Amino acid sequence: MKRILIVGLVILVTAGLLIAILLFVANRKTNDSQKNLENTTSVEEAKIDPFPDDLDRDGILDVEEEKLGTSNKEFDTDGDGLSDKIEIEVLGTDPTNPDTDGDGFADGYEVLKGFNPKGEGNI
Repeated sequence: MKRILIVGLVILVTAGLLIAILLFVANRKTNDSQKNLENTTSVEEAKIDPFPDDLDRDGILDVEEEKLGTSNKEFDTDGDGLSDKIEIEVLGTDPTNPDTDGDGFADGYEVLKGFNPKGEGNI
């Protein structure tokens, strides 16, 4: 019985020490993050844009979008439910025309239903 109490006490003390160490490390990281923010002189400097050359973040660089005639502010230029990148690189549909094959159904709807957005038949 005495042995069980000692083992239990050792486990509790060890768990307590482990929790204290984890809290210390977490607090230290938080303090480091706060120091980094304090060194920043403005909100604009704190912002880092991971996609500086792709404003709409659709995977197509703004320079390419200008050449293609697609919007660098909208990831789906024609609003058909398919991203410009998918239309260009996967489907071969027109990212500036919501109904590439002119059948009255938006390309995104046709893909969703399993039809070919470039003409007759299924995908």
